[in-house]
Parts: sequence; C-alpha cells; structure tokens
Amino acid sequence: MILKACSETPRTKTELLQILGLANAYMNYKRHLLPLVALGIIAMTIPDKPNSRLQKYRLTEKGKNMLKAAK
Repeated sequence: MILKACSETPRTKTELLQILGLANAYMNYKRHLLPLVALGIIAMTIPDKPNSRLQKYRLTEKGKNMLKAAK
C-alpha cells in the first residue's frame, strides 16, 4: 500500500501512516517507514533534513521495480 501511494506523488509521514490505518506516532513510523528507507525502497525528498516539517517520501527505482513485480 505504501509503494502504491508513493508511486503517484511524494507523501508525508502522516499521509503514509493514515493510508495504513495507523496513528501518527513515532513507533509506527519507526516500525513501518524507516525500514523501507533503510532498504532503499522509499527515499526522503529532503535527506539532509530528516526532521523537516516539509519532509516527504518518494518511491525509488528499487521500489518501482518491486511494485511492478507485485502486479
């Protein structure tokens, strides 16, 4: 669901957690989004400022390939 949401347009942390039906809490972010960033599936739009209020997440090429393979 996260890959599909990020494929269309970059999304904020809050938007991605809402898509998953989760609260905007740090543990949900740490459990569900950070592993995808670490694996290179999604990437931050402002990597120099990970805590920026303008931070969004986009799908990487690796993520796009995974999404294609899942279809």
